[in-house]
Amino acid sequence: ARYLQLKDAWDQCDEAYAYVARSLLHYARWMLEHERPFLERRDELEYPTEVWAAQSLRQADVLWAASRLAEGELRERLRERAKAWTEQAWRDLYAFECPVNARTSAVVLTAALRGACHRDAPPLKPPPDEEPVSPPPEPFLSQRTRVKLALRRPAGCITALVRALYPPNLIRLLNLVRRWRN
Repeated sequence: ARYLQLKDAWDQCDEAYAYVARSLLHYARWMLEHERPFLERRDELEYPTEVWAAQSLRQADVLWAASRLAEGELRERLRERAKAWTEQAWRDLYAFECPVNARTSAVVLTAALRGACHRDAPPLKPPPDEEPVSPPPEPFLSQRTRVKLALRRPAGCITALVRALYPPNLIRLLNLVRRWRN
């Protein structure tokens, strides 16, 4: 979210901005459907400690950050869930006998501040609706195959020879041969 905030401030809403914004919104939509605070599922945790409550604040931060990008109904849903998640995290944290330790404090101090900043900050520019056109992925070629293909051409042989004779590589090769022989 910090990346998006800086790109927005510098008015650089390019393809990278759009990609990150769409990714954050996609993850936030997934969180709305599938995630819940950690301490709601205590049976899945080996050690249900106060740190998990603090980690739930970090989860809420994602929703707060995504709400700055979203529009309309999605924005409201994200803000409602983030608020509920934040309140639940604070209740879970204070339900522990001693909610203050170094790790919990570190997570709470960063997550709570970040959440407050996202909650009160103005909206960011939403990503454009159109999906980017990506080139098709290149087929994978192993290093061995690439070397064999390069050595079929005279230019590839010369390049390999120059690289082999490059002093640091040559010294490394000679040291390996000397160690191998001894």
